[in-house]
Amino acid sequence: MTAFSRRPYLLSVLVLLPVVLFIHLHENVAVPQVRSFDEFPARLGDWRQAGSETFSAETLDILHPTAYLSRFYVGPNGERVHLYLGYHGKGGIHSPRNCLLGSGWFQESRTEKTVNIDGSPIHLVETVLSKGNVRTLMLYWFQMRDKTMQSEYALKIQEIINSALYSRRDESFVRISVEFLDDAEGAQEAAYSFLEVFQPVTKMFIPR
Repeated sequence: MTAFSRRPYLLSVLVLLPVVLFIHLHENVAVPQVRSFDEFPARLGDWRQAGSETFSAETLDILHPTAYLSRFYVGPNGERVHLYLGYHGKGGIHSPRNCLLGSGWFQESRTEKTVNIDGSPIHLVETVLSKGNVRTLMLYWFQMRDKTMQSEYALKIQEIINSALYSRRDESFVRISVEFLDDAEGAQEAAYSFLEVFQPVTKMFIPR
């Protein structure tokens, strides 16, 4: 390798080294929730809580949430959705792709979408997964303060920005799931109907 050919490599190192050092040496503050998830409403519009789920110690060791909410809600026509909301006060969200696709689920489709709720855009992923005879439509996204993201890559960039500007890496992962057999359109309608009443309420629980 000649001195000339090494120049781009050395330049890349010089540019990236301060970023790497900053990430490892910079001290971020742990940001508490605005309110405990225990206070999260059992009723959201026409949707009512129909159960909750407590994770095992093994699952919590993998996810490492500061706090989490795992509930089932039933809609006015009997639609059933599962809500997962995980809050991470100092970052460190476990990748949903590794978790789901690594446990036997097959991804039938994946689409990145932007929807507007109360005038605020939500950048989310809509995906359909199957495992045996079970099919599930999921909406999920990552959130840092008032920004939502569709990918782990975008999340990492936002982590660096928030850490540099605010000394914060607190973030959340949100997932809305609807199981179905053949009616994918009905599952989609139920998921987005729930999203409309759920998302505005998160402002009272997730730090901005």
